[in-house]
Amino acid sequence: MLDYQTSFDNPLYRSEQAWKEHTRLARRDYQGATVNDFGKNKFFIGQVEQTFANRFKRVAESLVRSGYDTTASQSDYTYYRNFTSLNDDAEVQRLELTHEARQHIDEFLAHVYDDVSTQLGYNWQVVNGRITRLAQISDSQLGSNAYHTDSLPDTVIKLLLFLTPPSKELGTTAIKTEQGQEIFVTGPTGTWALLEVSQLLHRGISSASAQRIVCELTITPSRRRNTTATIKGIVSHYPLMPWQRCSELKVCVYPIGSLENDNWAIYADSPSLFYNTLSPENEQPVHLYHDANSVALIYLTPRTLNLEHNRLHALLAESLRVLKPDGDLLLQVNKQTQSNQAALLEHAAIELGFTFISSEQALLKSIYNDVTTLNATDTHILLFKKPKGDLL
Repeated sequence: MLDYQTSFDNPLYRSEQAWKEHTRLARRDYQGATVNDFGKNKFFIGQVEQTFANRFKRVAESLVRSGYDTTASQSDYTYYRNFTSLNDDAEVQRLELTHEARQHIDEFLAHVYDDVSTQLGYNWQVVNGRITRLAQISDSQLGSNAYHTDSLPDTVIKLLLFLTPPSKELGTTAIKTEQGQEIFVTGPTGTWALLEVSQLLHRGISSASAQRIVCELTITPSRRRNTTATIKGIVSHYPLMPWQRCSELKVCVYPIGSLENDNWAIYADSPSLFYNTLSPENEQPVHLYHDANSVALIYLTPRTLNLEHNRLHALLAESLRVLKPDGDLLLQVNKQTQSNQAALLEHAAIELGFTFISSEQALLKSIYNDVTTLNATDTHILLFKKPKGDLL
C-alpha cells in the first residue's frame, strides 16, 4: 500500500483494513480445493485452451485505441483513481473494450475460475479490466515497462492473459521473486499469470519485432462465485472498499428519552416519530411503518434486542422486508453478553437471508460516524446487508 498514517480517518487505511476482513470472510466461506503454489511464490502461471485463446487474440487485434484522460469515468467515485500522464505511459496503448471483447473476458473467467480459486483459497471477482498493446520498441524502460510494484491492498491481485505468445523476443512480463530471481513469463497464446503485484517487482517487456497484447484484470476476494467481470473507467484502479454504506432513508430502533419499554423511533427526511412498544407483554404484531425495499439503514440497539426469540426474529424479518437491496442492518450488543448475543443474532439474520459483512469495530464507527451512540465503550457492533445480487 501507499505510505499513510495508520488511522481510520485515512480512507486508504480504512480500505486496507476492510479488505483484510473481507478476505478472511471469503476464505471462511470458500468450500473448494486449495493448493499452496501461489501462496508460496506470490505468482502462478497457467494456460487456457488454444482455440479460445486464438479467437480472443483475433478480437483483440481488431480493437482501436481508447481515449485516456482524467475524466474518462465519472462513475468511479468508489474506486481509487490511478491516472498517469500520457508521457509516463506513452508506450502502452489501452484498447477500446467492445461488447465482443467483454464477452471474451467473461468466457476466459469461466475457463480459469476454479483454477484461480484453488490457488487463492477463496472465491474471487473481476473489479476492473483492460486490454493493452505495447509499442513495438526494443526493451523500453518507460512507465510500467520499468520494474515497479502496485499500490494496492495485498489481496487485490492481477490476472494477466497473454493474447500474443509471451517471450523475451516477442514481448512479455518479467517478475522478480522475493529471492531476487528474475523470471520471464513464456508460453503460447493463452498463457495466463496470476501476480501479487503489490509485493512482487514486475515490468512489461517490449519488443522491436512484435506488439505484446495482454488482457489485464484486477481481481479481489469475493464472498461467492462470480464469473462476470465488472469493467470500470480507464483511470480506475480498485474499489476502495469491498462494500459501501447504503444511504438516504434510515430507520433507528431504540428507546427514546423517558419513554417506557422499548420503542420504535422512525426517522424520515423530516424526522417524524412513531411509537410501537416492543415489550414482551405486547401481543401486537411487530410491524415497521415503511414500504418494502424503501429503507437504507436499520439500527438496533442493545435494549431493543432484549426481546424473546420469536419477536426478535419477527423484528429481523420486518427489517429484511423494508430494507432496500444492499440496505444495512446495524446491530449493537452489550459487551458483557456480546459473545452469546452476537452468535444468536448472526445465526438468526443469516437464516432469514442477510449477509454478514463486518464486525471490525473501529472501521464501522468511522463509516457510521453520524450514529453517535455507537461510540459507547460497552457495546459491540455487527453489520449485515440485504443481498442485492452482486455483493462483493
